[in-house]
Amino acid sequence: MILITGATGMFGSRVLRETLARGTEVRALVHSPANAGQVRAGGADVVVGDLDEPGSLAAVFAGVDTAFLVSPMDERIAIREANALQAAQQAGVRRIVKLYGAVRHHGDPVDALHLASIAAIRESGLSWALVSPSSVMDTTMLDLAAEAIRSAGCLAGCAGEGRVGLVAADDVGRAAAVVLTERDEHGANYELSGPEALSMAEMAAVLSEVLGRTITCQDMPETEFRKLAVEQGGIPEDQVDFKVMVHQAAWKRGDTTLVTGTYRELTGQTPTSLKEWVAAHQDAFAPVGGGGAAAGGDVPEPAQPAQQAGISGRGGGKLLNGQQPADRVLRGRDVQIGVSVHATGDDRSVFYDGHCRPFSWLRDGTHPLAVGPVNPGLLPRPGRSDRQRRWVPGTGTRPASR
Repeated sequence: MILITGATGMFGSRVLRETLARGTEVRALVHSPANAGQVRAGGADVVVGDLDEPGSLAAVFAGVDTAFLVSPMDERIAIREANALQAAQQAGVRRIVKLYGAVRHHGDPVDALHLASIAAIRESGLSWALVSPSSVMDTTMLDLAAEAIRSAGCLAGCAGEGRVGLVAADDVGRAAAVVLTERDEHGANYELSGPEALSMAEMAAVLSEVLGRTITCQDMPETEFRKLAVEQGGIPEDQVDFKVMVHQAAWKRGDTTLVTGTYRELTGQTPTSLKEWVAAHQDAFAPVGGGGAAAGGDVPEPAQPAQQAGISGRGGGKLLNGQQPADRVLRGRDVQIGVSVHATGDDRSVFYDGHCRPFSWLRDGTHPLAVGPVNPGLLPRPGRSDRQRRWVPGTGTRPASR
């Protein structure tokens, strides 16, 4: 019996799918009973438990030979995995395969927690191995970058010229399934990467080629990118350093350039390239108000700088970079801002200026809210109709004066 923890997560779900496809008896650990039915339908023996609650784990590990161990990326990694290890030892589990990483973090807060867990596993007396992916295309491109790519045609980061051997999450799932079912080398570390290490500028070039429109690369100061990740990426303030910034720092240091042949050696297949991955996920990057572009299409000339590309919020219904009419979102305001627009809800739209920096405008045209570092020169100039407008405290931005 192989146990897959985190069976509904990005890695766990893929490892579960690929391990089941190999005809192996599999048990899936889910945190919530609400997820049990869907996972069970895939053919796994499902058990509900919580790595934060040691008392819930006896039944989880009972009868298991090999356990795949993955934990949410937060400050409780070492605690959760210690709970799992103790339960595994008590249940007579023979082998632990832990998800680690190929990025060289040099003992930063993320790495310190993983290293503490690995040290405990080494000392446990159990057989063990590590599956260590590089930075993953799915989180890099979908969780962090897709919003700005859709809305502003911009890939933002703070990694400078750093290069990274991005790997597809599906490839990690396939490789891990092989390790779980066919490989039994004690103490092995299977480091996984894509076929090449790319800089962010090269990633933007790949996106441009596949999507058929210009995607620019914006290398931002760390403080600006951190704020962008929180306010537009939805990363909680208390988790952004742990989940995003330490990885960008590793890219910038040159600690993510590793390219390995491990995936090919395990699976006999060529790892997925970024170009192939983007082609398979084009809909995720479709511009606002339009569908995805076919691969290989003509790449248009870059859009005019925001300071030059005037748009009207009243009268003509002029389009924003071929997307939606400005008067649908600015509703009755004569505003010259020249930005890309992405509607995020019934009452608010997010704008990106010429430097890929976001701000918002309430659709009723009364309360412009600065939600990110904004160039004040791109904002509506105050006049008589602006006297009742209220700016959100703490944004560091105020209306430009005449």
